[in-house]
Amino acid sequence: MSLNYVVAGGGAYGHHYLRKLDSAVAKKAINIDGVIVVDKNPECAVAEESYVALNSRLEVTSWRDFGQSIWEDRDYWVDSVWVPAPIAPHILAQWVTDRLLATQNKGAVPKLDPIHLPDIPYAKSLPDGRVLLSHAPGTCPLNCIEPAVCAITHAERWWEMGETIDSAFTNNPSTLSRDSIAMFFCKHHCDAGENDVGGIRFRTIYDEYDRIESQVMSGQTTVGIATFSSCHGILNVYEMVNSISTKICTQCSSEFWCNSDAEESACWCMRMAQLKNLDSSRDCFCPDCLQQQLKQQDSAN
Repeated sequence: MSLNYVVAGGGAYGHHYLRKLDSAVAKKAINIDGVIVVDKNPECAVAEESYVALNSRLEVTSWRDFGQSIWEDRDYWVDSVWVPAPIAPHILAQWVTDRLLATQNKGAVPKLDPIHLPDIPYAKSLPDGRVLLSHAPGTCPLNCIEPAVCAITHAERWWEMGETIDSAFTNNPSTLSRDSIAMFFCKHHCDAGENDVGGIRFRTIYDEYDRIESQVMSGQTTVGIATFSSCHGILNVYEMVNSISTKICTQCSSEFWCNSDAEESACWCMRMAQLKNLDSSRDCFCPDCLQQQLKQQDSAN
């Protein structure tokens, strides 16, 4: 068992978090075994930095591959803290759906049907199955730490996004129930020691995954994965379908599930826009790489 802070990304955010943690350790504000920065770029911003107080290292791998590795030794990681990148709230959704594929042979298809949305200042369903949620009544100040008094209204902040998600999906007609939503709360920019670094304990990641896996095993076909702070959140909604086969992505070499041998509508890719001028000599793209290809295609048009 080990207590590490595991930082997603070695760029500007990762560099900022590493400096803050280094300062906290030097002041003996926190006591940890070390900091691991996960980035697939061996020349990222933190690669050449030296921190006296921290036992830190750069893990050169993708966030997704690192996520797959954490299931192999729960006892080691359980008390460590995952520090997510603000620009990549989808990481935990990938970890959960990848694990469901590996253990339950269930593929996750973004659910595009409308779902019940909470009555808050901003709630929007996107075409890719994500739901964007925010209690902010306007534009938040840069580096807001979601204090007890809202920086916009200057009144007491009465809301917590976790409670909003709880109430929105309890006893409502939506096919998504609260019991089938994995909840990952990250206090915005502040850990318990007020060191300007927010995180999610791996214990929570494991416990929430186990709960959702149990739901899927009992026959639940619609699941949600919510990553949120006090004011903002993203809810990924998926329909779970039986997977027929797996493939290796022609671009990033990651494994993904494929139902191309079943009815056309059963495969996740048939619910997305189609690429033009597709090279038939190459195999399929995984969901992430196909999204990138579609964005490049849209930019070129």
